[in-house]
Amino acid sequence: MKEKKIKTKNGFRISLRSYVTVVYIVTIVIVLSLYAFITSKLQYKHYVEALQKNIHAECRTIAERLKQTGIHSNYGANVRAGLDDMALHYKGRVMIIDENYQIVCDTEYANENAYIIQEDVISVMTGSKSEVVVTEDGYYYEYYPIGDSAVYGVIIVQASLQDMRSVTTFWSWDNILVCALLILCCGVHAYFFGKGSVRGINQVNKRMEFAKDGHLNDKIPVRGFQ
Repeated sequence: MKEKKIKTKNGFRISLRSYVTVVYIVTIVIVLSLYAFITSKLQYKHYVEALQKNIHAECRTIAERLKQTGIHSNYGANVRAGLDDMALHYKGRVMIIDENYQIVCDTEYANENAYIIQEDVISVMTGSKSEVVVTEDGYYYEYYPIGDSAVYGVIIVQASLQDMRSVTTFWSWDNILVCALLILCCGVHAYFFGKGSVRGINQVNKRMEFAKDGHLNDKIPVRGFQ
């Protein structure tokens, strides 16, 4: 007896075993894709939160040192070396802005003594915001105030988020290879699962054909029941 086939809307006929196999594989692909997407988002969020916590603590330490030494005075090679190490560690940049919006320190040594008029800097300098955190274009930015009751400077930290590409772009070659292997394994499993699933249905169809021919007293064996 031939295996029963299902007719789709466009007239294409597919065997019941193949239909069960395709549905099984598609379900596995959807589940794996959702898992990879959600996991990458959660990891990215955790990474940014940890980065913000670390940078915030370092900015607080730098602000306390600058309160003691002053922004315009020779705050020493140790402070400058600490800023350079911070920029190198986060693969970014650190700048110190004074109350006149002049850049008095730039770890890239490119814009020192230049002026910066930026909305986020103004918000922190005027006290309208205690600090500003921005994430854009693959970078994390933090604007941290210098001063207690009166703000007379702003620390700008730029940190690279490029290290998180492998997490957020979950369809990397490694993940594609892993997903392909999983789909292959699931496909083999789905084939035998579909084969086992349709065996009982084919038996029922066969018995129905017998009943149609007048064999009404034939019993249909069902696995797990007497």
